[in-house]
Amino acid sequence: MIVLASASAARLALLRNAGLDPKVIVSGVDEDAFSAHTPAALSLVLAKAKAEAVAAGLGDGLVIGCDSILELDGRPYGKPATQEEALDRWRIMRGRTGRLVTGHCVIDVAAGRQVAETATTVVHFGSPSEEEIAAYVGTGEPLSLAGAFSIEGRGGWFVEGIEGDHGTVLGISLPLLRELSTSLVTRSPRSGASLPDMRSLRDFGSGVGFFLRGVGWVARNGRWWLFGLIPAVIAFAVYVVALILLGTNALSLAEFMTPFADSWSWAQAFRVTVAIALFLGGLALAVVTFAAITLTIGEPFYEKLSAKVDGVEEADGQPWWRTLPRSVKDSLVTLMFVLMFTVPLFFLGFVPVLGQTVVPVLGAAVSGFFLTVELSTLGMERRGLLRKDRFRLLRGNLPVALGFGVAVFLLFMVPLVAVVAMPAAVAGAALMVRERLAP
Repeated sequence: MIVLASASAARLALLRNAGLDPKVIVSGVDEDAFSAHTPAALSLVLAKAKAEAVAAGLGDGLVIGCDSILELDGRPYGKPATQEEALDRWRIMRGRTGRLVTGHCVIDVAAGRQVAETATTVVHFGSPSEEEIAAYVGTGEPLSLAGAFSIEGRGGWFVEGIEGDHGTVLGISLPLLRELSTSLVTRSPRSGASLPDMRSLRDFGSGVGFFLRGVGWVARNGRWWLFGLIPAVIAFAVYVVALILLGTNALSLAEFMTPFADSWSWAQAFRVTVAIALFLGGLALAVVTFAAITLTIGEPFYEKLSAKVDGVEEADGQPWWRTLPRSVKDSLVTLMFVLMFTVPLFFLGFVPVLGQTVVPVLGAAVSGFFLTVELSTLGMERRGLLRKDRFRLLRGNLPVALGFGVAVFLLFMVPLVAVVAMPAAVAGAALMVRERLAP
């Protein structure tokens, strides 16, 4: 039995058109009794509350709970309570772009398991006149709808376009619902065996997608991209000098490290190989630590950039010198973890076959993960998450974290690209935290 914990006619119609005939049980949840730090988080909290309230009265079945909220300038807009509020809402919305966020929660009642996630669609509103707004509000349609509009009703006249799933705007995303339902079935103890879960691969692609969306954001906001280049250029100059010094002295360093090879007939070739390995190791370390050093140098810049992408009007307001010791400490802790993994991998790189096949893949994965750790710190700290909580969230969303981090790592390996891509990486991380990791 499938149960829809919603009175929404649009959600019911969408499910029926997709071949389902759910039983409707309205949750009766008081939406005003809930709050959260972001609109996306609020939509997820409400979706869970509705699904759990209905599931509590059932012994079996699959319960679907949803809640939609319009986000504009980081503020949540649900259903307007009065016509006056609806009129004011449309005056704010017209000619603007908002994000319609729909929280989804699916509960397998018998198994006692639930999964939840948000879907987001960007909505570009038209510019209706005062007379058109008054006429639309007079129909009463906006009073029963999140965001005060319906894309398939009379409000469709004033929506110029969307970016994302059409169903999300109607109140339920069928692709996301399928993923969540499949996740419950494939991981349920009642299924007997663990079926192959393609969601990990899709999540990896989703992580790459967040970085690409960051690229798109800075491309649309050129001034913010230039703003984010300043600390990246400073850090890049420091790394270039350091790598030039390493490159010019790598052979001498290799000779110092290998006195045991003095009597070998092929000592020079061996030391050249060691020197190349040292330089490549330094280059890899530079790639891994570039984000941490750049974020530390440019925290005032990237905090403002990340907050802007996150839809927050202002950051926490603390002076940068107050947060600098904490940032340095967190970066050093992360660097310690990086070295714990990369140093053994560096020496394994000398093992024939293994060093040329498996080790580079593992190195990219490890480096990518810790790049994600660094880049997602700003958004997670803004939500009050401690380091251990940040690591827990990233481990729990490992495919997404790897997809984002590996894409950034591979680009950072290319000279100058790291500088150009740094603002995009910060923007993409902010989007990933807001929409996926800690909505």
